[in-house]
Amino acid sequence: MIDIDVSIRPFVLPKTEYTRDGDPVKQWVKSQTRLISKLYGYDEAYVERWVKDSIRPNGVSPFYDRQVAYIHQTSPGNRELKKGSFYQYQKICREEGFVLSPSQTAYKDPVKNPALTAKFTDRNAKLRSFYKKRGQDFKVKGEKKKAAKDNQTQAKKKEINNSFSGANSSWFNALCNASGHQALTSTCRSATSYANITAERFLAGNRMYVHKDVVFQELNNACLLANHDVIMGVVNTYGLVIPTYQDVFNCARRSFVKYFKSDKIENEIRLFISTMDEASRCAFVYLGDLYHLDILNPTFVENLFYETYKFAEMDVRPSPEYFLEASDDIKALVFSILKEVTKGKLYIDKNGDKGLNQEEKNIVNNTIKAFFLFLNKYKDLVSGLWRMNYLPSGMAYLRTMLREAILTSDTDSAIMTMQYWTKRITGSYNFDNESYLVSFNLIYFVSESIANSFGKMCANMGVPPELIDQLGAKNEYAFPVYCLSESMKHYFAEKALEEGRVLPTPELELKGVGYISARHNQKIAEEHEEYIVKDIIGMVKEKVTLNLNDVLERPIRLEKETRETIRSGGTVYQTSDVKPAEQYKTLHNNATYKQYLLWNEVFGPVYGKVDEPPYSTYKVPVMLSKKRHIVDWINSIEDRSIAARLEDYFNRHKTEAMSSILVPMQIVDVKGVPREIVQVVDEKRAVSQIMGPFYLALGGLGLFHTNMKNSKLMTDSLFVGNLQPKQSSPLLPSLRRSE
Repeated sequence: MIDIDVSIRPFVLPKTEYTRDGDPVKQWVKSQTRLISKLYGYDEAYVERWVKDSIRPNGVSPFYDRQVAYIHQTSPGNRELKKGSFYQYQKICREEGFVLSPSQTAYKDPVKNPALTAKFTDRNAKLRSFYKKRGQDFKVKGEKKKAAKDNQTQAKKKEINNSFSGANSSWFNALCNASGHQALTSTCRSATSYANITAERFLAGNRMYVHKDVVFQELNNACLLANHDVIMGVVNTYGLVIPTYQDVFNCARRSFVKYFKSDKIENEIRLFISTMDEASRCAFVYLGDLYHLDILNPTFVENLFYETYKFAEMDVRPSPEYFLEASDDIKALVFSILKEVTKGKLYIDKNGDKGLNQEEKNIVNNTIKAFFLFLNKYKDLVSGLWRMNYLPSGMAYLRTMLREAILTSDTDSAIMTMQYWTKRITGSYNFDNESYLVSFNLIYFVSESIANSFGKMCANMGVPPELIDQLGAKNEYAFPVYCLSESMKHYFAEKALEEGRVLPTPELELKGVGYISARHNQKIAEEHEEYIVKDIIGMVKEKVTLNLNDVLERPIRLEKETRETIRSGGTVYQTSDVKPAEQYKTLHNNATYKQYLLWNEVFGPVYGKVDEPPYSTYKVPVMLSKKRHIVDWINSIEDRSIAARLEDYFNRHKTEAMSSILVPMQIVDVKGVPREIVQVVDEKRAVSQIMGPFYLALGGLGLFHTNMKNSKLMTDSLFVGNLQPKQSSPLLPSLRRSE
């Protein structure tokens, strides 16, 4: 029997091998020397002397060393303000082993000098992890109450840890630490930035070449920092193509053309590339870049992925329990690959019947064995080309990056798509098992590549080897279908996997208040959820592509019903609340509280008065943006007693405009919205608000109907002003209204 070591990670180095880079000025001199000597043909020794002379105080371009003020801790509890050179500040941090956060706050070695708060948050994080994992186990087993309880507990632990950041920023508690919040946030942002850049490079060959200097820096890094002997060994071992000068230029141009175009700069880049040897060209094109490896070696990459298909073979032969020793990432990968076996199950269920049987355990363990045999076969490729020994350039410009693989990213997360690769390897967009295999394996490759970037980043910060892997990237969710909208932080998706567990049935994931606000009408919310699950996600999984009838039939039908309901005085509006006056800063003068007075004084005598707040309401948008609109409304009301009270109310409260009227839910649910209010309803704005979730979803599909003035709605061909429907939709003739 072959002995398998499930602890190997060819994508990352041992903790002790991640080291801090040296003096940045020395590295800059070395880089500039090579760049200038290659571009202009001068001797490197001569150029190096010239560069060093140039940055001297009396040189042609003196090194600008910013003077900074910083607070230095002379002893515990004692600090003093100092001023000095920023370069010297960084040098001291490197030499004395301080951890230097991206915000440039220096901390003592956390292993030798652990902070009390760090000990607390570390313990809390471990407790949170325990409850979160247990809650996920309960969820997979269908024990919803226990899962909800553990989810609440882990959320509380998370909230407590997160509160430290806010406490650091407040001067009114013992945890105040002015630099703490910046250090934490800058570290998180740096980490997610490197995650973005690493994933984009690996999956799409997309690099952060926003400026020519970044391009030259990357070309230089390939010449100076890459391990050429290892790279050429990999190229020769696997018979990879050696990139030509044109291949190198095409690789660079694919990224920089998104940000600038200049014949002069392109000629300079070509000139530098012409000086690169074979190893440097291979380093530039292949390091951390599966996309360009595939461009020049398509058959090799195809065969590599075809080999991963064997991971899904149901090998039931007896096997050692590798699963118990494997990392969480490997466990998640194998459970994903074998999703039909592991769906709704745990490897071991001590207190239930949701554990795998022995045959299923054999399948899982043999899959782990097959995967590690695969890793062992390609370990030289992985460690030589996909484990970069330097960080990708351009992280500081990430905000301006035009991304291709990263769909959504936040301070501590990134959601990426494998859609290009599933089509590239399987030949089409589909939901076949082979596509899932390609996707799951790539997720693992990318996660491990990001872990290597994090290791380099932490080492450069000065993090001790013992803690170098504390910053990590895990695969939290898998979304077979994922759709963004035009609104920030709004998306919907089908969630099939969570925290390495295969859910018994896929769940709908909705993000953003535009999708999940409690103020949406219940019928609209229910219809919207069914629309997402059946009409979009269901149809995408069934036939991949959608047509207009698939996605427009339900929204148009509902919008038609909504407009008819509004005109008939029905209640389909979003909800709101009126609170007691004392809960508002301006008390009885608060505009929302005055809605209570408006109803009881003007409409109450006819339609019924409402008790003192609090009470729930429907928010009815109205077209009363100017004083003349209010006058016209008052003049048009048939019941002159209501008109008189309305005019008196507006005069007493000096109201010259109103965007909405809050009508009491307890009354209008029985009697309907007063016809006096119906006649001034801003129908298009109301429909746009009520149907907002549908418009968001349609925007994600590329159908943009709304605008700031709500001048274009789906049913405008059916409704013209306050007239009866003009005609039916040419797409959906079944919606034609009877005359």
